[in-house]
Amino acid sequence: MQLLREIEERYGTARSVLLPVVVLPHQLEMLRAAEKESDKGWNFLVLLFAGGRLLTQVESNQSHLYRLPEFRIPSDIMDLEDFEVAFKEKLEELYGTKVNLGRYLLYVHCTFMTSGPEDTAGEDNGTSSRTLHVFTARALNSDELDAHEENDFNIKLVKPNVLLDALQAEWSDIKTQMDSGGTLGDMKAEYDKSWAFVRARVVATAFQSLFGWPLPEV
Repeated sequence: MQLLREIEERYGTARSVLLPVVVLPHQLEMLRAAEKESDKGWNFLVLLFAGGRLLTQVESNQSHLYRLPEFRIPSDIMDLEDFEVAFKEKLEELYGTKVNLGRYLLYVHCTFMTSGPEDTAGEDNGTSSRTLHVFTARALNSDELDAHEENDFNIKLVKPNVLLDALQAEWSDIKTQMDSGGTLGDMKAEYDKSWAFVRARVVATAFQSLFGWPLPEV
């Protein structure tokens, strides 16, 4: 794809990551139902730095659950300049700050699958796939984000190690629940739960690329 080649020429060649994830059968059905919508755009996860901290979104009423900026821009963008404008405008729209793009860090291809006798190897209905592009960016004015954090309790600026520890703890909690047969019950919770492993592993891999940190056990 020409645009992808131009992005890599300007922002670096992304590290390619293949990420298989085993989920429950009903989670796979839900993920497949959402797959066509996901395929309509470029899916991004952004490590947005303000000084030595990262901008995160806090899950409502759960101050220990941090989310990096995630968004989608239309897949019909074909021009590099238009791509840059759309990317920057999305972050400014979400968080009120202008940014400079940094590195195209990771190209993640995630395949969700179930395990067990009901699987049919090689059949399309046995998997669901997502592609995630991971970038770094830097706020042009850290004071803007400090002010945004003061006025929006859902925004937190955290050290990278704090974010990684929180994601590790979240995955551990969910894995314990999954192993015990528990379920959160509603579709949004199931979707978030399916992405918990993805977030933890993708962010850990990003930090490994940036800082040389070892991957944690997840």
